[in-house]
Amino acid sequence: MHKTRIVKTIFLGLGTISLGLAVLGIFLPLVPTTPLVLLSAALYAKGSDKMYQWLIDHKWFGPQIKQYQSGNGIPRKAKVMAITMTWAGLLFSAYLISAKPWLLAIIYFVGVGITAYMLSLPTYNNNSNTSFKAFD
Repeated sequence: MHKTRIVKTIFLGLGTISLGLAVLGIFLPLVPTTPLVLLSAALYAKGSDKMYQWLIDHKWFGPQIKQYQSGNGIPRKAKVMAITMTWAGLLFSAYLISAKPWLLAIIYFVGVGITAYMLSLPTYNNNSNTSFKAFD
């Protein structure tokens, strides 16, 4: 039972870090907010029912999570930003480790996998006023 508490605390901590980065993404244009909010929801769901419910009910973050969970997808801007930032980070990593071809192959396959997943998600137009403008 002690191990379960430790695992839940780790999920809670990672969810909080992810949410903190998502909040930074509201103000910093290169930080993808929506994917980080979705990650926070997934981590909170495993770590804390109370924090998960708070996030789902949040007036800015909740609508994004509910849209995703209902199968409606994520906003186009969030998809583009997530793919762009993924490749920027992966290409920078590839530059740093260019001497290791097997690592470059892993980086390439991770990038292709993430891109394929993001493109496979449904996209919705966020024309309502129920969400925070930074997510549009």
